[in-house]
Amino acid sequence: GNWGCKGCRRPFCSKCFTKHRGTSPHVQWAYDDMGFIRTALGGFSADLCLEDAQQALAELSSGLERPIRLRIFSGSTQMSDEVLENAQTARNYLRAFQDADQRESMQPRTLVTFVSNHASSRSMRAAMEDIPESPAVEEESASSMVSIHSFIGGTAEVPGTEQ
Repeated sequence: GNWGCKGCRRPFCSKCFTKHRGTSPHVQWAYDDMGFIRTALGGFSADLCLEDAQQALAELSSGLERPIRLRIFSGSTQMSDEVLENAQTARNYLRAFQDADQRESMQPRTLVTFVSNHASSRSMRAAMEDIPESPAVEEESASSMVSIHSFIGGTAEVPGTEQ
């Protein structure tokens, strides 16, 4: 079957999705009071992203108070195996984990964020600022300001021009 990435909204087969997901954390959860039954029946949830796991636990919060076992993976490596007292505590734990993960591995949220924070764009801006403008460019800029100003009918003085 096809799996969709909620981040980029592209469909993947399960093998390609695992490769696409890379080392992004994902969660499996189960009630921890099931013991033998969970072991025999494989009672853990499907792999969920951190947001989906928090949503699933939020839906459980209004029900019966039962201990929750969370397993957090990065790729195929298990990073954490925690038993928490109830769904709300488990949800809070995942939220704290997600916040810490985002702080540790900052990723740009948009291309604009990437460009404004990327080292090569900062060095390019610094290099551009070091290029002196020729007097001809400054005169052309001033004359175009006068043209624009007269076009819109302004009577105020345009900076850098003498009348």
